[in-house]
Amino acid sequence: MGIGCEERAMACCEKQSCYYRIKTFTRQVWHGYRRWKMLNRQCRQLLEMENYLLKDIGISRADAIRFSRQRDSLWTCIVKSMQNRLD
Repeated sequence: MGIGCEERAMACCEKQSCYYRIKTFTRQVWHGYRRWKMLNRQCRQLLEMENYLLKDIGISRADAIRFSRQRDSLWTCIVKSMQNRLD
């Protein structure tokens, strides 16, 4: 006895659903990684700035160091990216 049309359609939908979830998860991880890279680059640039430039934007060297230490870890960025996509 062969598989009926409804059973084939359900099997196809299940595969698409699984594919969609994997694709969505991969996209969320990628966005989290990109956010982490961007934050790391910005922190590095902030730390490389001269004191007079930091003063121009209204922060001190100590503030720049504190901001760079407070940045999120890679996994925190990924989780935040996933939460933002679900909301």
